[in-house]
Amino acid sequence: MAEVNILIVADDPLFATETGEMLQDLGYSKVKTVRAADAKLHLIENHTPDLILFSLYSATRAADLDQAAGLGDFRIPIIFLAEQNDQESYDQARILEPYGFLFRPFDKLNLRSTIEVALFHNRRRHLTKQLVQGWRDGAMPGDVLFVKSNNKLFRVRLLDILVIEADGNYSILNTTQKKYAVKTSLKQLKRKLSPLLFAQIHRNYIVQIPHVDSIDITSGEVHLNNRNYPIGGKFKNEFIKKLNQL
Repeated sequence: MAEVNILIVADDPLFATETGEMLQDLGYSKVKTVRAADAKLHLIENHTPDLILFSLYSATRAADLDQAAGLGDFRIPIIFLAEQNDQESYDQARILEPYGFLFRPFDKLNLRSTIEVALFHNRRRHLTKQLVQGWRDGAMPGDVLFVKSNNKLFRVRLLDILVIEADGNYSILNTTQKKYAVKTSLKQLKRKLSPLLFAQIHRNYIVQIPHVDSIDITSGEVHLNNRNYPIGGKFKNEFIKKLNQL
């Protein structure tokens, strides 16, 4: 796990402690916590973090968002953490162009994937301009798909999709929670996915880039979710171009 400095901005001490412990379990060891009213002063007096997790509360929404807006000059990625189903906070926070949004309660996988995507886009700011425009247009890649299964429509967050596999007339969505089989082609599904997050690596596979663990250039394989996936020759160059390499 790369060293990442994370600042939790939260006025609820219990929530701040629980979130800090969750981050520690995920391998993030450099975590600090401050109250919303003290956040800007903290950034002025200390080294700036790589990421801010800013907790919003419906009772103090206006004040919280004012404090968050005051952090904009520091150009630090912000992920907002709001109360369940707090649509008003979500709508108002979008104006500040955050890098992510989570509703409490969330689990470690939700937190991890949101952080990784935020850091990924922060490293590729030239692409983030496209992400922000999508946010303004109401087409964030963090939106959802509704997948039909057993005569029900299930809500699937795009950020939770790890790999999509072609299987005859079906496509299999492998998510952090479970698998879904949908009667549509890989080509049709690809049109619904953000090219900033997803890449087709083979005629049978689409992967979400932030979930990729490693890539073996010699064997032409992507390692993701404890499995190796082949890279097709005609997809290799375009896939490599999307990676943030050193």
